[in-house]
Amino acid sequence: MDQAIKDSSSDTSSGAHSNFVADEISISSFDISRLVAARSFENDLANARQASRDSLYATWNDKLNSSLASAYPLYLHLIGDPKRLEEILADPYFHPEGGARKRRPSKNKPALLALQYVTRPSHLDDQKNCSAYALLLILAKDREILPENFGSAMAGFSLQDGRAHNRKHRRPIIGQRKLRVCVCGGVGDRRYEDIVLPNKPDEVFFAKVTGLLQNLLGDAAGPAELP
Repeated sequence: MDQAIKDSSSDTSSGAHSNFVADEISISSFDISRLVAARSFENDLANARQASRDSLYATWNDKLNSSLASAYPLYLHLIGDPKRLEEILADPYFHPEGGARKRRPSKNKPALLALQYVTRPSHLDDQKNCSAYALLLILAKDREILPENFGSAMAGFSLQDGRAHNRKHRRPIIGQRKLRVCVCGGVGDRRYEDIVLPNKPDEVFFAKVTGLLQNLLGDAAGPAELP
């Protein structure tokens, strides 16, 4: 499969928290731990550092069976036991004095952390590539692929498949809705008051709005404006 050129050409396009576990397994209906039940975290951690960096000329299968295959069981361990995250972040690579990173990475992205631990990206473009490839680990996890079958099972997928899977299951970011009331009396500065809009306005909300308008209009020379 000559996918290496196709995928690599789009590479550049794009205490511990435990809540990231819920984010990563929210769409999974199975027990993550059974995928690594017969594996040792210590052994997988040691094997992860033995993987060589992906070569510029590495084929797609080489990448799957080297860096990605080494990072995948590590990722599953982090999902199954978030406390392991600190053991990963204790590595000098993840500290500013390590020279490769300027800041401590987010703990909310265990797939990315596992792959960074293996590949050690040192430049911005490499870090972007790493983020793209990390989506394949999430795809494999959601397909319940066993670590020992990772290379063969993922051979038919591409970076585009990882991105598409991520877009499909990404949680939408919903901004907080607010009502802004502007009072202008003709002279002086305008006054603004923000009221957070609930999902379903109730009597309490309407009473708050009414009370705010009454207070604002009490010392304003002109009418209130609702932009």
